[in-house]
Amino acid sequence: MSDLARRIQETRVDAGSLAIFWISQAGFAYKTDGGTVIFIDAYLADCVERLHGFKRIMATPIEAEDIQADYIVSTHSHEDHFDVDAIPILAQDPRTRFVGAPDCQGRTVPGSWGARRQVFLVGRGQDAAIR
Repeated sequence: MSDLARRIQETRVDAGSLAIFWISQAGFAYKTDGGTVIFIDAYLADCVERLHGFKRIMATPIEAEDIQADYIVSTHSHEDHFDVDAIPILAQDPRTRFVGAPDCQGRTVPGSWGARRQVFLVGRGQDAAIR
């Protein structure tokens, strides 16, 4: 387990506070005072290099296999925000829910997001009650 994965897991958040962890590139992980863990734009693999030849700016400080998240949020379908190589790994955890913009739906490989109950698409002006 990476140092960052351990820190996220072990961090206790004071009531009314939020812990924020930078996971490189445009990605962040948040942990609430209730223990909910949310990753936003988690670019964890090297799919952009594999697909387009562009190398990462920096190495990822956390591996997809080490993540224990309640929610994975992709703000849009670009691979450095919607990591097509990491999502199948993240989907193995049955508690993880996926939230994305509508353009993310077309990026999924059948079965890559796990069960459909795990996926919520939220478009402009919409909100979602996710439980």
